[in-house]
Amino acid sequence: MKKYVYIGAFGFLGAIARFAVKQIDFSAIFQYFPINTFLINMLGSFLFSFIVTFAAETGKVDHNLRLGLTAGFLGTFTTFATLCRDAVTLVQSGRTAEMLVYIAASLGGGLLAVWGGAVLVRSRVLKLLKAPDLSDGKARDETTGDSEH
Repeated sequence: MKKYVYIGAFGFLGAIARFAVKQIDFSAIFQYFPINTFLINMLGSFLFSFIVTFAAETGKVDHNLRLGLTAGFLGTFTTFATLCRDAVTLVQSGRTAEMLVYIAASLGGGLLAVWGGAVLVRSRVLKLLKAPDLSDGKARDETTGDSEH
């Protein structure tokens, strides 16, 4: 039951976040390209991969929280249906070339974002988590937590 509360609560927040991003007006720069949906899906792909990879590699993310963030927040934040609707709208308005660029950029960018999220976790975040605490100027033994003199 708890997982459904997490998914619902985070889903509510994801829907609001998507609505907020959709309100940003990029029409002066991207007149015919659905940039809002594109940015939402790229960010969502990156964050999904980051969260799933971090959870799998560290075991430090509560299962319900992971479900809330991925299925809930990112499930409502990202929007495949809107991507498809935007593509159809572009074709219907005679902008087939723009539609092809949009679909290719969305798929290619999404794959790169997923890859980037996993790479960031594995190459930087995990190393930061394993770094010794040197805030007091003394190295610590990772197995016991004792300071070395």
